[in-house]
Amino acid sequence: MGSSTTVVATVHEVAERLTEQGFAASVEPLARDGAQLCQHHCPVVDAAGEFSELCDAETHALGRLLGRHVTRLATLAQGDGVCTTLIPAGSADSHHSVSHADNEASNNSQTDAPAMHRQRERVAP
Repeated sequence: MGSSTTVVATVHEVAERLTEQGFAASVEPLARDGAQLCQHHCPVVDAAGEFSELCDAETHALGRLLGRHVTRLATLAQGDGVCTTLIPAGSADSHHSVSHADNEASNNSQTDAPAMHRQRERVAP
């Protein structure tokens, strides 16, 4: 449990910094396996809707910063209600690879940006 506690504390620090930068981030600790980092606002959501590489680069940077493999589960740019990244509690990785839960949707966002924009409008508070 010590590893999970350390990861969650570190993710809380990252969330604080992201919030300072306008991302309105929060952390959801997971019962056994780390945490989910949730970003409720994205200052670059419109650009990310057209260029999914922005989300991929952010996910990669989070993995490098946290020293472990992270998985992006959802993005505002794809029409989800919140950007969600899974951060496992396990040992730090040596290669910091990045995974996206829905690579096909990520690729489609480049070709169907107007549809993604319409979808975001329906989700926006």
